[in-house]
Amino acid sequence: MLLESHAPGAASGAFVPDTEPVPPIVALDALSVPSTAATSRIARIDDSLLALGRWLQAQDYRFTCPTPATHARVLERAPDREAHSLADVFGWNLPFVSGAVPAAVIKWLNEAGALAHMGTRLRSRVRFSTLGPRLFVHSSHPTLDADAVFFGPDTFRFTRLIEDVLRQPWPHPVRTLVDVGCGNGAGAILAAEALDPSELRRVVLRDVNPRALDYAATNVALNLTPHAELSHGEVLSDLDTEFDLIIANPPYMLGDGLRRSYRDGGGLGGVEIAVRFLSDGVKHLAPGGRMVMYTGTPIIGGQDQFRAHAGAVLDPSGLRYRYRELDPDVFGESLSLPEYAGVDRIAVVGLVVSRDGGLR
Repeated sequence: MLLESHAPGAASGAFVPDTEPVPPIVALDALSVPSTAATSRIARIDDSLLALGRWLQAQDYRFTCPTPATHARVLERAPDREAHSLADVFGWNLPFVSGAVPAAVIKWLNEAGALAHMGTRLRSRVRFSTLGPRLFVHSSHPTLDADAVFFGPDTFRFTRLIEDVLRQPWPHPVRTLVDVGCGNGAGAILAAEALDPSELRRVVLRDVNPRALDYAATNVALNLTPHAELSHGEVLSDLDTEFDLIIANPPYMLGDGLRRSYRDGGGLGGVEIAVRFLSDGVKHLAPGGRMVMYTGTPIIGGQDQFRAHAGAVLDPSGLRYRYRELDPDVFGESLSLPEYAGVDRIAVVGLVVSRDGGLR
């Protein structure tokens, strides 16, 4: 087993030698993976990333992914540092030499197209992060590509909100679940775990980003999520289906020119996509259903911009909803950008919408 360090430069045991036997990997056909996820033309499980993830699970790998700003500051402490642990390789994304990890790891990364060459050193083009006992593959640092797949503190807050909501008694069965803008799939995976398995029949992970769907499919397999299917699209308008539970973590930052789908929330101060998700989602909410949304909002002159737009959608609808601020100040470094001139702070909020009916 490889020992983990918690930051570049931290004391750590050495890597196992390349000759150490690699634990066997469970065959794909032995996993409880829905055939829709495994064979869909929309998304695919990457067999090599799945094998690598299974191996990391066997090593009891752990890494808590910080914000991009924190990640960058930690790396600045030792810019020439090479990896000395699995967390260095797959968490902090530090360069490493080929003999430092088992040959199978190099093989899996290479087969997945996730191995970067840096002269005599190598670097993983993916990261693996943990949330409790669960493991997730996502994009390498820094997440600058338009189709980058994000994982970080927002993922923790989003899934915590879902778990808090689902922990409360609810008299309506949840047979169908959809995660709109699923990204790495963590929301759907944790929601499915929290629901009654005897009632749940369908788990839809939907995203406009094909790379996100591929990573979500692999994460579904890593975490053995049942009844999952992948769906390409931004909102639900093309689906003639109602859902008992809709969850969403739409992007909420103002565009910075990189057009990153996980980050760019569009106009209206960055809440345009969140408003679109909400407006479309409530139309697909089944009787007795709930919609749980986690997103961010600029506060301008003391006024919550998303709250105003959400109220315009929900107040005339007759739907019941609860809205609260979860964190008053996130991504404060963004306020120095010209796009945020006049913004007091960026807050993250939770919105729970419910429709009457649908009793057992």
